Amino acid sequence: MNTNRFALNKSNKKRNNYYYKRNNKSFYQSQLKKIIICIIIVLCVIFLKKIDTNHTKRAAEFIDKTVSENYDVKSNGKKFLEFLKSLVGKGSKEKSTDSTIISDASRPIVGKVYRRFGKVRKSKDIYINSKGLDIKPLKKDVICIADGVVQNVGNERNRGYFVIINHKGIKSKYQNLDKVFIKEGQRLNKDYKIGEISLSKMLHFEIWENKVAVDPLEKLYNNKY
Repeated sequence: MNTNRFALNKSNKKRNNYYYKRNNKSFYQSQLKKIIICIIIVLCVIFLKKIDTNHTKRAAEFIDKTVSENYDVKSNGKKFLEFLKSLVGKGSKEKSTDSTIISDASRPIVGKVYRRFGKVRKSKDIYINSKGLDIKPLKKDVICIADGVVQNVGNERNRGYFVIINHKGIKSKYQNLDKVFIKEGQRLNKDYKIGEISLSKMLHFEIWENKVAVDPLEKLYNNKY
């Protein structure tokens, strides 16, 4: 009698272990699928991060659902694909509108970039936040990077003349000039000569979009000058 009970308990234990292992394996497979999808979404968001912040928020919500316990990866596969398509579609539309203004922008001057955009080290313990590029000129002519209208011309103490040109919402600023050959309200074509600068100085060049300074190298020249 005891022998039969022992055999029965052993059989039940073996059966329970089998179901546990099978269910446990299924659980880990499900979690692995969720992790893979999360990684794909994160990579897509990183790639398209600068296109649309609203879509970035949607991606965060999607990730949150994916890692939740009750989320069904298989049944939501179509939604996931549609989500990615919406991001790609949105990105292609925005890129096309930008390219009409800046894709073929000229360099403001022939020269070499001396100081880049953003946080840069000026001395051993001093850092500055540069809103544009400092360019060491190889030629004195300063030109308009694209068609636009002169918004402002002025002269700042110790920084020479400056010019601000509006290119359909995107603005370019040229600073530290010695001479200016244009006036406010004047319409300019791409490559029009707006002034001159001494070869011993640095041309400070900025790009503004939606009242925010952006990196000219990244925005206009694909990180090459």
